[in-house]
Amino acid sequence: MTWRCDYILLMRRPPMLRAILALSMSALAAWPCDARTADPRVDRVFAAWDTNATPGCALAVVRNGTVDYAKGYGTANLELNVPITPETVFDIGSVSKQFTAMSIILLAEDGKLSLDDEIHKYIPELPVYGVPITLRTMLHHLSGLRSYTDLFDLASIPEIDETTDDDALTLIARQKTLNFSPGRQYLYSDTNYFLLAMVVRRLTGESLREFARRRIFQPLGMTSTHFHDDHRMIVPQRATGYAPRVGGGFEIDMSNFEELGDGSVMTSVMDMVRWDRNFDNPVVGGASAIAQLQELGLRSDGSKTPYAMGLILDHYHGILRVQHTGEWVGYRSSFIRFPEEKLSIIVLCNMVGDLDPLGLSERIADIYLPVAKHDAPAKTAPAAKAAEVASYAGSYWNAETFAYLRFVATADSLALEETGDDPLKLLYLGHGVFQGQNSATQYTFRVTRNEVTVEMKDDDSDPVVLTRVTESGTQGSDFSPYAGTFYNDELGASWILAVRNGRLYRKQWMFPEQVLQPVLDDVFTGQLSEGTYALRFTRDPAGKVTGFDVGTTMVRPLRFRRCIRALPGESSLAAPCKVAQYRP
Repeated sequence: MTWRCDYILLMRRPPMLRAILALSMSALAAWPCDARTADPRVDRVFAAWDTNATPGCALAVVRNGTVDYAKGYGTANLELNVPITPETVFDIGSVSKQFTAMSIILLAEDGKLSLDDEIHKYIPELPVYGVPITLRTMLHHLSGLRSYTDLFDLASIPEIDETTDDDALTLIARQKTLNFSPGRQYLYSDTNYFLLAMVVRRLTGESLREFARRRIFQPLGMTSTHFHDDHRMIVPQRATGYAPRVGGGFEIDMSNFEELGDGSVMTSVMDMVRWDRNFDNPVVGGASAIAQLQELGLRSDGSKTPYAMGLILDHYHGILRVQHTGEWVGYRSSFIRFPEEKLSIIVLCNMVGDLDPLGLSERIADIYLPVAKHDAPAKTAPAAKAAEVASYAGSYWNAETFAYLRFVATADSLALEETGDDPLKLLYLGHGVFQGQNSATQYTFRVTRNEVTVEMKDDDSDPVVLTRVTESGTQGSDFSPYAGTFYNDELGASWILAVRNGRLYRKQWMFPEQVLQPVLDDVFTGQLSEGTYALRFTRDPAGKVTGFDVGTTMVRPLRFRRCIRALPGESSLAAPCKVAQYRP
């Protein structure tokens, strides 16, 4: 039986509110769907968050072009006890990138730009890197540009701080080098899509918010969707973002960043259904634009990346999948399509921690996808032998990217030690292959005569190969040679390192003090607001510490140099160390 989705959503309201809303519902356009009012199989997937005491998620399942199931689980606002519904608005993080990509494609169809234009044509204030960076390489994350979100983090600018397009562009323009030559590697970087938003503004005279409203959201009837460039703006039906609080409960986790392009779309699952429909029955962009949006990137050697334009193409149980996920402060999101099966699943959540929207979406997919189309059932992987597991345990390092991993043996597998988090138990798949639980990341161990390497592969970058290294002998040793003030001119920021009670601390402006964890000789790791960093100290020929290099997943190592003397009023953590004051 065909139902109106607005009727279904109405009937989930409290009786008194239902009566009031019913008076205005007749003026709304009907949303045809075959939505069911309950599905115990689906509801069990979200049972842990289907309470008024926790944040949660909104879900929409689209099958054969109509909404099959739409429901909210958990609470949008814990202070006011507002439940999540399919109309609740969330920040969808990097799922936003496909809308930025479509905006660029529309301008190309208008004849106003070419995807092979060089970025300096529109943003001349960027440094000249000696190699061309095209809009196309940026759309596919092949540019080599350092991610500005990690740069903000390294400059001790918290997500709760207010930052603007000008702040981000100024920081990007200070970067003297790239992570790598454009086209050589695939590495996710938020800078690419932020700069593409700037291209839209400079070419059209409109912000990406206004351009996308006029060219994408309005034509599709996405009335609850916008690019959010004003953190003071009131957003009707917006869910608050939350994070687990130490000691129990939750705390608000929101951002005042106002940059657009790499994220910042606010929307509901029902509006995302309208966007999903555009893939099959294009209203915006037409069939050619939809095809281009899903065109995979090409590296310089001609090999394809898994990243198209704001979308990732991969396979799930052997079935083609088009997907993207989003992570930003207290929000998590997943948008996945199985075009051959005419199935789409949208999950938007308002909590970080153990909520994994992609994993939840895959569990929903397992309910809907025909078993006959799945891969042949995999043979149960043999239990890992204790000797084999022990041979893989240890520390691994990549000196170019500063990627660091430490594996510890468990009774039947390995666990990955993560800075600031509990160890992540890995699932043994056999033949030296392990996979992170609730993660797309795989770790493959390769044993040679005298060496063990590990290949780390996920959707955000090309595989990274790390080599086993000797673990640090500096645990509990004297860290005083590392103490001091250090400066990096590309960030325009100083770091103050101090030793207390035998531990090395990073003092940060607007952040709590942070303990640096020794992992290798002269190498430490620390926690970013999203992810981790590795820091390796540098020494002169006499063995004195002169500075350090620091790198993240999306920023290859930056050089900090030690200041000659303490700064006047060094207790002011925001004070920069002038270039003339540091040793070469």
